[in-house]
Amino acid sequence: MKTFILLIPFVALTTFMHAQIIAGTHVELTDAHNDAKDLKAADIDGDGILDLVVASKEANSHLVWYKVIGNGTLSPPNIIDTGGHPLDLDVGDLDNDGDMDVVIGQGFTIDKVVWYENDGNGNFSSSQTIGTVSYPHAISLAHMNGDDDLDIVVSSLSDDEIVWFDNTNAFLFTKRVIEDEFHDNMAHVTIDVDNDGDLDIATITNTPSTVSWFKNFGNDNINTETVIDDNDLTMTRILAHDVNEDGYDDLIIKKNTPSELILYRNNGNGSFQDYEILTSDINGTTGIFLPLDMDGDGDLDFFISAVIDFYWIENVGGTDNLGTIHEFSDAFSVALEAVALDFDSDNDLDIVYMNTNSGELNWFENIAMSSSNENHLWDGQVSISPNPSQDGFDIEIQGNRSDIGNIRVLDISGKTIFEANSETNIRIPSENWSSGIYYLSILNTDGMVIYRDKLMKL
Repeated sequence: MKTFILLIPFVALTTFMHAQIIAGTHVELTDAHNDAKDLKAADIDGDGILDLVVASKEANSHLVWYKVIGNGTLSPPNIIDTGGHPLDLDVGDLDNDGDMDVVIGQGFTIDKVVWYENDGNGNFSSSQTIGTVSYPHAISLAHMNGDDDLDIVVSSLSDDEIVWFDNTNAFLFTKRVIEDEFHDNMAHVTIDVDNDGDLDIATITNTPSTVSWFKNFGNDNINTETVIDDNDLTMTRILAHDVNEDGYDDLIIKKNTPSELILYRNNGNGSFQDYEILTSDINGTTGIFLPLDMDGDGDLDFFISAVIDFYWIENVGGTDNLGTIHEFSDAFSVALEAVALDFDSDNDLDIVYMNTNSGELNWFENIAMSSSNENHLWDGQVSISPNPSQDGFDIEIQGNRSDIGNIRVLDISGKTIFEANSETNIRIPSENWSSGIYYLSILNTDGMVIYRDKLMKL
């Protein structure tokens, strides 16, 4: 199969309130991803750069990964498997050997959950069966029982089940049923609903139409459904993110009729506030919702997709104050999945998305840094040591910088995990972080980002 990369020059985008920060670069990889199912970003080959894993049902390319070269281009596809009818995928270190393995749900009479072992260099084993589930269309990896092993949570559309597989770290998995009469079980997400330190499971179903959560009591015991909302909603997707940064993950849900993204704010005690509408009737949202600093002001905005358009919701001074919805591109078709990563190695987060109609991968480049003087003002004045590091990073800012207002570290999802006020020398501890890439931002007293860099946690 012929594989090629086509780069088209930046296209002009709709003008919005702040300076232009995103330009579209169309990256056509292959026509092999028709009927695409999922897209994930993970460091597959251990080089410290996030790569892409794609699942689709097109012949000869069911499950592949692409190495991100780091300059806005990808390698040819690396085949993981060419069969199995994948419905969903997730990526994580399933065998605790320090690299990213791949788990998929297989449908269409196969009806299994399988995993592929990574040798650390991006070479994968043949599929290994985790367990049988009828039409396992939603897969997620999470620590469900407090041990050191990633477990697998699965939603079944055919058997009306939601189950999880307990990983014993001996290539053995125990299937545990959470609910077996969960009709039209559309999706789930792992989330600590009640702030007790373990992960519960939030779900959406359409027969009847219900948003609910199942409590994790510990000792491998996850049950007891609590209904959050049983209004007449038709839903297709659920995400968890701490929208207002109060320490509790909230729920963002894709609602179909009318087409809306709705938000349930988590009170942190097992209850949620009534839903509020984030977007309404913008050509049909597909449910992609990425936290990302879209305007370079140091706080998290939100990238969303519609049927033929892309938008972002502006954070106008605090995450409880989401404001204007901006359209910035109507150049592309339906985006099924999207991930945020530094696609071109310029120390900011870009957006790569999967076009489910054409089977292409496309990206939007974040040009906030290159369109300003931020890095030039700070060349040679910030030192980070050691980097990479296991235990922490020492940040030293040279000179008398009275304009420093705030120092932050964000994870790859855009969530702030460390924050300190004005200091020119600071120690950032990282011993409790997961291995991977993080982003250092230094803000001035006006709240604008004046320096960015990457931190690598070993």
